Amino acid sequence: MSLYLYDGSIEGLLTAFSMALEQNEGAAEFVSDKTPSTQLIFDARHVISQPETADRLIAEIRRQCEDAVQYLFRVLMTENPESFPILFEYLQLVRQLGARANQYHAHSAVKHVLAQSRKVGSEIHRLKGLLRFRQLPDGVFWAPIEPDYNVTYAVAPYFTRRMADQNWIIHDLRRQFAAVWHRRKLRYGPVPEGADLPTGGDSGEWEALWQTYFKSVAIPERRNPRLQRQNMPARYWKYLIEKPQQR
Repeated sequence: MSLYLYDGSIEGLLTAFSMALEQNEGAAEFVSDKTPSTQLIFDARHVISQPETADRLIAEIRRQCEDAVQYLFRVLMTENPESFPILFEYLQLVRQLGARANQYHAHSAVKHVLAQSRKVGSEIHRLKGLLRFRQLPDGVFWAPIEPDYNVTYAVAPYFTRRMADQNWIIHDLRRQFAAVWHRRKLRYGPVPEGADLPTGGDSGEWEALWQTYFKSVAIPERRNPRLQRQNMPARYWKYLIEKPQQR
């Protein structure tokens, strides 16, 4: 079994998947080089993240089975590295069978991917109905969430339509990650250290918090390595949005 060591980013993992598919690997492991134990790995294939390669893989999967693209990204939203080899096995099957792959419900990889996708979809749907915004003294609306999965990217676009004329923040407290809607523009980014919520109602404190959020997510990705790794490239956002009647 081959081991692929990537940079911890979505594009890095997709590049690794593409490399493994091209090598016709029967099975493969995918490990982020941010994992502490990886410093002891000597025989791994080191993957250089290549956005063009990642995009070609997504385009290929989409041609073969459009639903598989959303299943892929939903499994990625679980942030569970143990699912990545299974996801790779699923992609191999999609490559062989196209859309018919999703009919193989007894296949362990198909069963796992569809089950994980349903769990993520259920959480997205639930948050759309249960998420509550609190209006801060400066007029900004703030909604804290602690989801099991990294679903902020999939939840936020829904509220750009429902609350288009408001400025708001959806703050994933578990991951310290936020979606910020400001002047009808949506941005995502990690919440910086020191951005703890004020305990009082002083409007100046809330304004300072808002500015901290806004400046954090407005930093260009090329200047912020952590943001580059944590952020989902904008061109993939469309694959994360829940389709009508989909869970």
